[in-house]
This record gives sequence, structure tokens and C-alpha cells, in this order.
Amino acid sequence: MPRGPTSESVARRVAEVGGIGAVGEVRNGPQTTTGWHTHGDHTACVYVVEGQVLLEWGPGGEHSVQLGPGDFYVISPRTIHRESNPGPGENCWAGFLMGSGQQVVNVDGPEPARVREAL
Repeated sequence: MPRGPTSESVARRVAEVGGIGAVGEVRNGPQTTTGWHTHGDHTACVYVVEGQVLLEWGPGGEHSVQLGPGDFYVISPRTIHRESNPGPGENCWAGFLMGSGQQVVNVDGPEPARVREAL
């Protein structure tokens, strides 16, 4: 499988699927975090194969979920997010991108978190 688009601290291998999307494998070393990115106009469906994945999204990255082998997650088009590997070993996940256009769009980060006033 050919090498895929890059983001900080992540290795991707991606194969195009007849102009309707792509399928790929992603690996992240221990104690590393990808850069903030989107998948443009693609919907990303991800299956965690091995290791731990901490997924962050939303204003200021305020939403997060930790996932392990056998877990699935879906990223809607243009959702700014990043994945971290909080574990001691490499993680691996399989991704299926459905859509067209640029597969990975690296960005500086999500919009800032909203400040909540105390009551």
C-alpha cells in the first residue's frame, strides 16, 4: 500500500478506491500525538486494531474519548480533530474515507474553547 498524506507523528499508508474514497492503515508511536487536521469533505470511519487511541475534537479540543482494540469511531467531514497514543507501545488503526478531494488537511487547531461565566 502506498504511503499516505502526512500529519505530525503519524505514518499513513493509503490505497484509493475507485474515486469514491480510500482505505488505509495508520500507526502512531507511543506517547505521540498527531497534528490537528480534518479529512476535508470525507467521512472517516476508523477501527482500532491495536493499542490505545485518544481522540480529541470540538472547540479547544474539549471533547475526547479513549478507545482500544475493537472500537470504532466516525469523523464527520471538516471536523477538526487529532489522535494521540497514550500507551507504551505503537498503536494501529484502519481507516475508511468516503468522499472526494484532499484526504488530510493539516490545520493549526480547533476554534478556541468558549469561556463559561460562573453563576
